[in-house]
Amino acid sequence: MDYFKIIPSDITNVIISYIELDDLEILLNTFNLINANWNNIHYYHFGKYKLTSVTEYLRKLGAEILIAKLILDHTEDELLELKELFLSNKNLTHIPPEIRVLTNLEDLHLDNNQIIHFPPEIAALTNLRLLNLNDNKLTQLPLEIFTLTNLEILLLSKNQLTRVPLEIRNLTKLVGLYLSENQFTEFPVEILTLFNLQALILSHNKITKIPPEIHALVNLTFLDLMNNNFTEFPVEIYNLNNLQALYIPYNKLTRIPYGISALTNLTSLNLHNNLLTQIPAEIGRLNNLRVLTLNNNPIMSVPREIRMMHDITIYE
Repeated sequence: MDYFKIIPSDITNVIISYIELDDLEILLNTFNLINANWNNIHYYHFGKYKLTSVTEYLRKLGAEILIAKLILDHTEDELLELKELFLSNKNLTHIPPEIRVLTNLEDLHLDNNQIIHFPPEIAALTNLRLLNLNDNKLTQLPLEIFTLTNLEILLLSKNQLTRVPLEIRNLTKLVGLYLSENQFTEFPVEILTLFNLQALILSHNKITKIPPEIHALVNLTFLDLMNNNFTEFPVEIYNLNNLQALYIPYNKLTRIPYGISALTNLTSLNLHNNLLTQIPAEIGRLNNLRVLTLNNNPIMSVPREIRMMHDITIYE
């Protein structure tokens, strides 16, 4: 017998004993099929949660499941109000779909786990500003991440990524993107539409060239290209007028081409552990430069124009 057929559509009281979240959603959908008006129901009793709305019950039950699955030291109410959640170092391989109830989260730290993929429910965390996925097992990025349009910081270092989806262009508020220690052999050109980007970390990959279009990243102030496969200095960088820090050590550079004086806002230039035999005196025209790192290069001498610079520290 289909008991739902005998439930009147004008019910005003609902009492349901404790039930699993997925089963409850099926039940509620069934109630909707009989056109029950949930706005008219003035008394709820869902297990231990009394006098609460259906929506709020689902959120609390989801939080309860998260606490059990992730072994969290929070009450349901505390978890639902959290703005920052640390799930680092928990040996997680996946994220429970109930993560969707944490809609107040702004910072989510999932670094140093074994995460391979994400549930689509991550798209519900629309208030996220920071998402830390460093040191996991990701080989590709779930497209749901790119619906989180309030993201400002995205940390993806120490994974197994070889490319970035085109959908990253949706993250127009992104100011920091961390992609070090992945498997990139080419510069991820998909990020060139992130016009607000200020910090780009691409160290410890296998990149050999920078595309000319990098000039589109007009707000970039920090660029880290350490430990890649550059044999020639990427002169395309000279178009980054706001760049303040450039790190390109542990490559195979043999010379610095003319034009570096265009980086007038540069305060830190790190060139150590390359194959440089000389550096251009032109660097002495970088009036804002405060730190120049040249260690472990076969440089015969540092030009006088550089040594005479004011307030500079040279490591050689």
